[in-house]
Amino acid sequence: MLNGTNFSDWKEQVEFHLGVLDLDIALHEFEKSLVPIDTSKCFKTADKSLAGTLMAKLTTMKFDGMRGIQEHVLEMTNLAAQLKTLGMNVDEFFLVQFILNSLPPQYGPFQINYNTMKDKWNLNQLANMLNQEEARLKQLEQHSVHLEFLSIQTINPNENFMLMGNRVRASIEAIVWDLIELPEGYKKVGCKWVYKTKHDSKGNIERFKARLVAKGFTQKGGFDYKETFSPVSKKDSLRIIMALVAHYDLELYQMDVSGSKFIFLILYVDDILLASSDLGILHETKKFLSKNFEMKDMDDITYVIGIEIFRDRSRGILGLSQKVYIERVLETFKMENCSTSVAPIRKGDKFNLMQCPQNELERKQMEGIPYASAVGSLMYAQTCTRPDISFAVDMLGRYQHNPGIDHWKAAKKVMRYLQGTKDFMLTFRRSDSLEVIGYSDSDFAGCIDSRKSTFGYLFMLVGGAISWKSAKQTIIASSTMEAEFVACFEATVHGLWLRNFISRLGIVDYVSKPLRIYCYI
Repeated sequence: MLNGTNFSDWKEQVEFHLGVLDLDIALHEFEKSLVPIDTSKCFKTADKSLAGTLMAKLTTMKFDGMRGIQEHVLEMTNLAAQLKTLGMNVDEFFLVQFILNSLPPQYGPFQINYNTMKDKWNLNQLANMLNQEEARLKQLEQHSVHLEFLSIQTINPNENFMLMGNRVRASIEAIVWDLIELPEGYKKVGCKWVYKTKHDSKGNIERFKARLVAKGFTQKGGFDYKETFSPVSKKDSLRIIMALVAHYDLELYQMDVSGSKFIFLILYVDDILLASSDLGILHETKKFLSKNFEMKDMDDITYVIGIEIFRDRSRGILGLSQKVYIERVLETFKMENCSTSVAPIRKGDKFNLMQCPQNELERKQMEGIPYASAVGSLMYAQTCTRPDISFAVDMLGRYQHNPGIDHWKAAKKVMRYLQGTKDFMLTFRRSDSLEVIGYSDSDFAGCIDSRKSTFGYLFMLVGGAISWKSAKQTIIASSTMEAEFVACFEATVHGLWLRNFISRLGIVDYVSKPLRIYCYI
């Protein structure tokens, strides 16, 4: 209050309060002048941009080895989780494929093993298998083990470019495709170049190969396609032809694709085997193929797809051996000097889920063990020439998703058995009677976990096995008799396929007679 003596103080207080009032008025006026802005469109645009960036990163990410495979899988999983929050749900199947596609060439055998499996892994199973494979690769690197599966690093870039050019030029000259516009409603399938180094039976480099393959994993069965085709002959077909070569003493030649007279042509990707009763027809066929395709004549065949072929024409014997392959497998898993085993699996050996890791300590113990890779290597041996390990490999394959130490010991027992039997061959001998004979058998409720039985069958021709299988039955048999009937049925179905295949070759007339199948009861 002004009293005549405090003018200066009074003036200062009045000016202060007026200033505060002016500021308050200005703030109120500014607040009234604010215009609401719709920011949702801005956020939607930003979300789409972020989602596109994350998806591009997820599909192009590569594992460079600078960190662990577990961290790599975790990062890709986190990217998928971020995409899900933005409304883009990445299916687990595609995420697994993205992770597999991001792996470097040294994981090639692992990818091949996965592609050959009927039951695909989920994300957790894949992560577990990758941890095992990473540990195996580190072990191999530490001990400087030379692997069979060489990749693009084996060849210099200039040679790669030359191989690609030769392959494209050969395809253009052979007119193997028609160039058309993409039909409406269809999507493109990408492709990539795959490089491989081929070796002879002694492990020496024979030649380099380049293939242009489609990225089939970008398609979904039943939606993008309904049928598949692969230019690969079944191993059964190969063994049947080898048996007939031994029986009829046929000429046998190999080419590489870059009574009456007949000729067989067996195609396995880009390897061609020719078997003929007449040298003239064989040479004419070779000329025809060389004229229309770029070919390399490999002359008499002694080694193909990891199988050595031995012939004694004077005695009418042909043998198939995988000794070199088995030695390479044993060396890979540090078993080249192991003691031998009398059998791949012994009576009374049982496997079940209780032998799988039950706690974190046991899981950590198995992370450094290359179980999946070992089973995959054994599987190729039994598929080609070793029916004697078929049952054991089938049992081991059931626990690839979560193997325990007992399963690993069993896998090593199979390798010890192969160590003692690596010189064994699958032999075919010229015979007076050309007849296919089958055998089938089954246990009863052999699988402890599911109580399902395991069946097996084997078919013989001219003294050698041409087809075999061991697998768990799809139903639970209520008796031993029912289990045996299921085994007999499976053998009969396959026997019909064998009969039709051999009959259509046109040189074995009486194979159309009823096949004999012996069922063990």
